[in-house]
This record gives sequence, C-alpha cells and structure tokens, in this order.
Amino acid sequence: SRPSFAFAHIKMNILMQKIDAIAAETGEGTSSAKGPAKGVDEFKRLLGKMNSSNKEIRGNLQQRDLLLQKSTTGTKAQVQMSHTIRKQIEEMREDCKRLKALQHKEAAKAKGKANEQVEHRRDKVELAFKHLEEIEELEKKRYTAKNS
Repeated sequence: SRPSFAFAHIKMNILMQKIDAIAAETGEGTSSAKGPAKGVDEFKRLLGKMNSSNKEIRGNLQQRDLLLQKSTTGTKAQVQMSHTIRKQIEEMREDCKRLKALQHKEAAKAKGKANEQVEHRRDKVELAFKHLEEIEELEKKRYTAKNS
C-alpha cells in the first residue's frame, strides 16, 4: 500500500523544516536569514519573521488536522507535527515578547512626543499577540475535540 499524497506532502514538509532548522543553526540559511537587510530596523525584521511564522504554523496545523482525520491513532508523523507546532508556537511567543520590549523601548524614547509610529507599532504588537492567542486556541481545540 502506497502512502497518500497528503501524507507524503506532510512528511516532506517535516523534512524541509528539519533542513531549515539545520541551515539556521549552521548559518547556512537563505539570504533573509543571514541578518537584517539594509534599512530595516529590528522591529520590522522581527515582525516579518513573526508573520511568516504565523502562516507556517497555521499551515502545519491544517496538515496535522488532515493527518488526524485519516487515522484515529497517533502516528509518528502526527507526533512529529505536533512537536514541531509546539516548538514553533513557543518561538513565536518569545518573538512576541521581544517585539513588545522593542516597542516599549521606542515608546520610552519618544515619551512626551506625539509619535504616530509609536502608536502604529503598539497596534502591531497587540495584533501579534492576538495572532499568537488564536494559534494557541487552534492548538488547544485539537486536544479538547480529541478528548471529549
């Protein structure tokens, strides 16, 4: 019996994530992973990283849910996907905290001045935390649906 296309696709994504992690650890990543681009401050770089993490985590959640629909028992691929998702969520949580710290630092520098950028970045930080909460709820929903 041949594995389904969806299963093969999920296994390929897991392998690609491992390759990306190794590339990031060794510094052999893509040009965007080598460092901040010229003209982009730390806040924007971190925000861009979080946006891509958000999309990637949501995609992984969908793939894992597809795996769960195909079989009722926990396969190795399901366990690996769940572990990867939990690690990604934890990393995103840390990035949110760093983003908030950067925003607070910038707000302290601009204290007393009416600064639109400070307001705009505060809104971005709030939105990032809302996305994080939503992703965590999607992760929890799986367990509550499975255990009820």
